[in-house]
Amino acid sequence: MELTYKGKNAIVTGASGGMGLEISKMLSENNINVLMLDIQSPNKSYLSENINCIYKKVDVTNFRKLKSIIEKYFKKNKSVDYLINTTGVLWFNKDISAADIKPEVWDKVFEINLKSMMHLSKIIIHPDNSSTMWVASQGPLWSKGGERGIYKTTDGGASWNRVLGDDEWVGATDIIIDPRNANVLYASTWQRHRTVAGYLGGGPGTAIYKSTDGGESWNKLSKGLPTSNMGKIGLAISPQKPDVIYAAIELDRRTGGVYKSENQGASWVKMSNAVAGGTGPHYYQELWASPHNFDELYLADNYMQVSFDGGKTFKRMNEKEKHVDNHAVAFKKNDPNYILVGCDGGLYESFDKTKNWKFIDNLPITQFYKIAVDDAEPFYYVYGGTQDNNTQGGPSRTDNIHGIRNSDWFVVLGGDGHQPATEPGNPNIVYAQWQQGNLNRHDRSTGENTSIKPQPEMGEKIERFNWDAPIIVSTHNPTRIYHASQRVWKSENRGDSWTAISGDLTNNIERIQTPFFGKQQSWDNAWDIYAMSNYSTITSLSESPKKEGLIYVGTDDGIIQVTEDGGANWRKIDFASISGLPKTAFVNDIKADLHNENMVYAVFDNHKYGDYGSYLYKSEDKGEIGRAHV
Repeated sequence: MELTYKGKNAIVTGASGGMGLEISKMLSENNINVLMLDIQSPNKSYLSENINCIYKKVDVTNFRKLKSIIEKYFKKNKSVDYLINTTGVLWFNKDISAADIKPEVWDKVFEINLKSMMHLSKIIIHPDNSSTMWVASQGPLWSKGGERGIYKTTDGGASWNRVLGDDEWVGATDIIIDPRNANVLYASTWQRHRTVAGYLGGGPGTAIYKSTDGGESWNKLSKGLPTSNMGKIGLAISPQKPDVIYAAIELDRRTGGVYKSENQGASWVKMSNAVAGGTGPHYYQELWASPHNFDELYLADNYMQVSFDGGKTFKRMNEKEKHVDNHAVAFKKNDPNYILVGCDGGLYESFDKTKNWKFIDNLPITQFYKIAVDDAEPFYYVYGGTQDNNTQGGPSRTDNIHGIRNSDWFVVLGGDGHQPATEPGNPNIVYAQWQQGNLNRHDRSTGENTSIKPQPEMGEKIERFNWDAPIIVSTHNPTRIYHASQRVWKSENRGDSWTAISGDLTNNIERIQTPFFGKQQSWDNAWDIYAMSNYSTITSLSESPKKEGLIYVGTDDGIIQVTEDGGANWRKIDFASISGLPKTAFVNDIKADLHNENMVYAVFDNHKYGDYGSYLYKSEDKGEIGRAHV
């Protein structure tokens, strides 16, 4: 059977740009009618060559005009089968560089391409009317505002109305629907705020709600539920008995419980103290009810928890030969023995009710933090620290006729991998680490791993290492390495011994005293200290290859420090002196120039304050004066 697209209709925004043009052409070549929307028109020759394309001039931020054009197109063609948004940058003067674009223009670009919902928790489609949908939006992670709560559309997404939540700190983390009656919905809201300094995972806005009119109005459920501040809540409805609702609720200090209602949420009973763990319950807490067996529940956790009695008791799911850190579960309607689980290692499926697992190995989804290369011959090796999938190494090329295979890669160090490093002239020495400064030296010739994390002396304060602590190998002495906590450490013997060459180079801020929900919070609130990475830490290091002892340091709390004498003296660079740079900026990376002693580059990140701007700077005088260079 030949698949045909003839008669299908598509709308492409930003259609006159590179990606939009190519997509429109591809659609046209497959006999799809294309409405091209853009503020500037494509060449006439393009429209004549792509006969299925028509063009309408519109600024997509002009909602009224945009709506009118789409409505006319829909009326004429009876359907819109595909909507592709490639809208991007809003300037067209080739003589203007990105550095000269006004901030309000970038804000407009952001508004178009990255809508302020930011994080969507769940989407529910009406079982009998696909034009009606509900979306649970958690909103921005790092700042207040945005589009938070439960949103509803009745016109296939053309327009949305918020029916639950607020525009400050309360979003929605889950929504479920009664399979017997699409007007009956349950939703959980979540008040939380993460900052660069810490995490406050609960508040009075967290609750469970019920609607009986398709989400138009909501009633808060409370009888039998906790009265303290709640954190993340996962919901499930029994497919066998939809009057039964389950809720996995995070409480203060990483405690929690599973609650059950047998009367559509009117009242609740605590079944157990079960709660997800790992780095923090809020990373998990999703809850699923088996479509095959009543009271069979799956609670997302680093090691999945399973209950067969409605949450009274839980046991750990068999995870032998399977990666941990579970986040998603799916079932087959007609196969009670099948289960599909999504985790930090990818997708795993079981055909015998979790006794055995098959890894789905054709998805390239590993996330690399940072990479390094060695100088091995004839082909150098590449090393990368990955999220929860080890520090790994592999060849850059191969003389095998089959090319580089997965089997050519090898594990250097387990766990989360972060910044690796290699020793010039000795490719057998590789440095790898897991979070918060746990540095190891790996010898490829022997396979030996040696822990070499710097330690404070007796009586000294604990070292604050960043989640992704920096390490560099000196170009002036290959056995000299630098590592950093709140101070800089130097080793001349590959980490066998260390010397601190600075004091605390950060602002040394007490993170609990920084603002959350817009103000300072008491210690009695729903903090999860274990889930917080260290703050006031060094995030980046660089030593000049042209001048020994010229070292740059960047922190997560808005500081760059420079030494020109190997750490004997340090000079602090005031961010206020750098035009356009927020004083709160996280120094994501800093690099001394390879050829010019006085030149240094720095990349800054301020997204943990809700600022998604790009900040790339260079200095031509060792940081005395910052000059924008985008």
